[in-house]
Amino acid sequence: MGLFRNSAGLVLKSIICTNCILHGIRDPLNNSGSYSITEGTSIQPMLWSMFRHASAEHLISNMVPLYMIGRDVFQESDSAVWRNGLSVILVFFGSGVFGFFANFLLSRYLRNSWQEKLNAAKDSVSLKGWLSRITVNPILRSIASVFVHITAADEYIALKKNQWVYRIGASGGVYGIIGAKFYTLLNRKFHPVHGRSPYVWFSILFYACDIIGELSMIPTDLKALKSKFFSSDNIDHVAHFGGFLFGFASAVVLNKLSEIWHNKKRLSL
Repeated sequence: MGLFRNSAGLVLKSIICTNCILHGIRDPLNNSGSYSITEGTSIQPMLWSMFRHASAEHLISNMVPLYMIGRDVFQESDSAVWRNGLSVILVFFGSGVFGFFANFLLSRYLRNSWQEKLNAAKDSVSLKGWLSRITVNPILRSIASVFVHITAADEYIALKKNQWVYRIGASGGVYGIIGAKFYTLLNRKFHPVHGRSPYVWFSILFYACDIIGELSMIPTDLKALKSKFFSSDNIDHVAHFGGFLFGFASAVVLNKLSEIWHNKKRLSL
């Protein structure tokens, strides 16, 4: 634990200050498509995207819950493992990167769905026989491809927009903190602050409804993607859900480490 013991509050405030400072500084990636998933899974845009916000309102909407929920999860814990600044770093940055990566995986799945749609159309007009494969079929398959691009142009445009849209903001990391909070409400061994008050059950219900809502907004096929992007709410629901999952999983690990730490400490007495 060493230097980082009981440093969760300091790390939380440092993350918030860094976000606020970088919001007013020129974009280090020159505002290019680096924050889109066209760049793949490069670690630089993943990390920088967590410190870029579209507006002051966007920044505030992330920093306020980050501090309030983060304080409850890390600073108010009975465990030195949770109060460790490294735990904040694990949950916040891990959730942000995982949320970004979840977008990349979904985008690849949707691209494969589009390619399967194209291949099915091409195969449906292809003729059998070796002579057809080298003479007529290339023309027929090209015509089929053009036909699909025209008749499903809205799906194709939505797919491209999904790949190029900027994904910025700390909300993936914030939802990781929320995921950790959700777990600590279910397992309050090291977070007994609220005891069995109605607040706990209300909070569990609130966060459960919120994450179910986020999940319902994730496009699972091209038609859903088209609907999402032509009536966009400009919210990255994939990053929210991915961050929540990582935060919840991290909380399970941190609680286990807390048990090990406290058992070891008890035996040493």
